[in-house]
Amino acid sequence: MTQVDPHPLAAQLVETATRLGADAADALVAAGTALDVSVRKAETESIERADSLEAGLRVIVGGRQASVAMSDVADDDARTELVERAIAMARVTPEDPHAGLPAAGSRPAGPVPLPLSGPALAALSIFSFLGSWNSFLWPLVVTTSNEMRTIPVGLSAFQGEHNTAWNLLMAGSVIALVPVLAVYMVGQNWFQRGITLSGMGGR
Repeated sequence: MTQVDPHPLAAQLVETATRLGADAADALVAAGTALDVSVRKAETESIERADSLEAGLRVIVGGRQASVAMSDVADDDARTELVERAIAMARVTPEDPHAGLPAAGSRPAGPVPLPLSGPALAALSIFSFLGSWNSFLWPLVVTTSNEMRTIPVGLSAFQGEHNTAWNLLMAGSVIALVPVLAVYMVGQNWFQRGITLSGMGGR
């Protein structure tokens, strides 16, 4: 599928809706790509790519509103039909006193600040890092070279069927612990605040 810029499509949906009788409208157009890779016995069997372009439209007619969605956004006739269907649905729905779009001045011009989310996001980041750093099974399955494997997979190489190189295993474990301690030391205050705000403190 040819790559399509979603911004003009969203603007065109809103313009078409207002031209066909809607008092206001807002649209969302999302373009995505999915890649499906099939691997068996460390050999790539197939690679499939799927592109998608989907749209959602909300129209407001008087005190009524309706929302519709479609996946065939690239077709002009299909877009016009989507708008007509949304307006027809809005005209027969019950009135909603809360229907409408916010005034342009009431919407934030920049990113929405998240001052209270900082500690929780820091705790989440540390947990996510630990999960990736300690990952064993998934890297063992999908990687085919030693350069791509995680440290837990590498440490398992020191454990044989009949003997274990304990000195190398312990040395590697200490080395693997250093980045985890560094991340925790840098974010420990945020991490502790995040745990406390989540209601888990003192348990």
